[in-house]
Amino acid sequence: MEQVLYAFNNATDAQRTYREVSYLMEFGSHTNILYVHDVLVSADDKHLYIVTDLMESDLCKAIKCNCLGIVHKSLISYQVLRALKYIHSAGVMHRDLKPGNIFVDRTCQVLVGDFGLARSSPVDNSSTDGIMLTDYIGPRWYRSPEQLLGARCYFTAVDIWAWGCVVAEMHLGKPILKGSSTIDMMHNIVELLGTPLEADVDAMQAQYAHMSLGQLPISLPTLAFGEIIPDCSQVLCDLLELCFQWNPMKRLTAVEAQSVI
Repeated sequence: MEQVLYAFNNATDAQRTYREVSYLMEFGSHTNILYVHDVLVSADDKHLYIVTDLMESDLCKAIKCNCLGIVHKSLISYQVLRALKYIHSAGVMHRDLKPGNIFVDRTCQVLVGDFGLARSSPVDNSSTDGIMLTDYIGPRWYRSPEQLLGARCYFTAVDIWAWGCVVAEMHLGKPILKGSSTIDMMHNIVELLGTPLEADVDAMQAQYAHMSLGQLPISLPTLAFGEIIPDCSQVLCDLLELCFQWNPMKRLTAVEAQSVI
C-alpha cells in the first residue's frame, strides 16, 4: 500500500496523485506494471491510500544487497523493457524510471510503478513535434542529456536513456552517472560518451545545449562499456551504446532493445 500524505494540499500534488492513479489503473493489467486494487481516502479527506500488489523489495535494495546474478539482471532488464514497450505504444513516457520505482520479488517478477511524472508523448519518436513539458523531471542521475540541458519538448527516448542507466547500475552496483549538479552530470556524460556532434546537439532541441556544452572541454570517450562494467557481454555493451546516445533519435526504441536483449 502506498500512503500519499496531503494528496490534495495544492494543485501540483493533487494533479500528480491523480495522474499516478489514472495511469496505474489504465496500465495495471500488464504483467510488468503495478496493479491498483483500490484507492482509499482518509476520514479527514486529506490523505490517500493506494492499494497495490504486494512486492517484497525494489531494485534499489536488490542492487545494494549485491544479490543479483547475471540471469537475474537479464530477466529484470527484459521485464522493464516490456513495461516500457507497453506504455510507449500507448503514447506515454514514464519520465521517472529508476531502481526505486522498479519492484521485484524473490521469483524475479518485476513491476514498474510510480507514474506520478508520466506524460503523453508522440508514439512516433522520429516526430519533430514534441510535447511541451514542465521543468521538474525525476532524479538527475537517470535524466537524459536533453532533459538536463533544458529541453521542453522530448519523447519516449528519455525512458530508454533511463533504462540504460538502470541496467548499467545493476551490473556496476552503483549509478553509472552520479553527478552532484547538472553541470557535474554533463561533465560525466561527456567523459563517458565524448563531445557530441553539432547535429546531435541540435537534435536535442534543448535551450541551453550549445551554451553549456560549449563551456566544456572537447573530449573523446575515455573507456568502452566493456572496461567500465566488468561482466558486460558484447551484446550488453552494444545495447548500452545504443541507449546512451546524445541524439535521442539515435537511441533504440523499447521494441528494438527487446529484440536484442
